[in-house]
Parts: sequence; C-alpha cells; structure tokens
Amino acid sequence: MSLTAIDVDQQPALVSLNQIKHNGTLVVEYGTKKYKSVIKDELGITNLLMKVLRPKKLVLYYVTGHNQIKLESEESSGASILKGMILGSNYELKYLDLSQKVPNDAAGIILLNPQTSFLDKELNNLEYYLLKGGSLLLSLSPQFNQIRLKGLEGMLNKLGVSFITVSYTHLTLPTKRIV
Repeated sequence: MSLTAIDVDQQPALVSLNQIKHNGTLVVEYGTKKYKSVIKDELGITNLLMKVLRPKKLVLYYVTGHNQIKLESEESSGASILKGMILGSNYELKYLDLSQKVPNDAAGIILLNPQTSFLDKELNNLEYYLLKGGSLLLSLSPQFNQIRLKGLEGMLNKLGVSFITVSYTHLTLPTKRIV
C-alpha cells in the first residue's frame, strides 16, 4: 500500500481526473477499481477500506414481529443511528420473520429488545441457524417491566448462554454544604 497526499491547489489536473469536488476526499485504487469518499473521521477511513477489501456487502437480518426497537425511528427509543452505521459499514440490512428459515446469505442476525414471546417454530429456526455457526447480536433491556422471554432464554441456555438477574438499590447520600 502506498499513500500520496495531493495538494488540490498544486495539482488541479489530478483533481479533475479523479473528479474530486470536496476537500478531504480520499481516493483508493485497488486492482482496476477506484473508490472515493469524503473522509471526516477515522470511521470514514475504516468504512472506505471495508468497501475496497470486501466489495460484496454482507447481509445482516433484523428480526421483526416482537415489538422490538424500531430501526427507522429517530426517537430516543429508536435505532436509526445504528441503522445508518450498519449501512455505512458496507452491510446490507434486511428484515427477518423468524417463522421462516434464516436465509443462507445471513452473515448475522440482530435482535434488539424483543417485548413479546417467540413461537416454538421461531426459536427452532433461530437455534438451527446458531448451531450451524451463525452469529447473533442480542440486546435485552433490564427486567424493570418484568418481561421475561422464557422461551428465548431457554433456547439460549441450551447453547450455553446464561442470564443472571441482579437487583440493586440506589442510595442517595446527604450532601454537606460547604460555606
């Protein structure tokens, strides 16, 4: 790998050749292809390199049907920022109804804070996928609302994942006022 910094004022012909329109544009030549992106931070460089080195997008599936966090929602309880980061990291994002088998192109499954129980068929499809070496990103909220997904917990327990309940008390200590 070689890196060459170009001063856009000193080499306008190179700027024109690469059709650069903004300062901070990174052009990467790999094989016979050129990739370019305006880089604002380290994540931008990482994402561009991922596109270069892995031109085929991996597919992540987002489980639906259990009143989970909404990927499109821009509210504080939503996950639109996560969705943008996933798509910006050279992944394709598709929705998955677990009553159907997990597609063969699944690089991973995302399950964020489900609120309703799973049918046996859904758990069986998820377990089969995981036993074949599939990946799962699972996020569960604390049990403040007493929602327990026993079927999901039981299936994950069989795979060696265990959950513990931790209770705590929040203490507020009196503060002394220093005058």
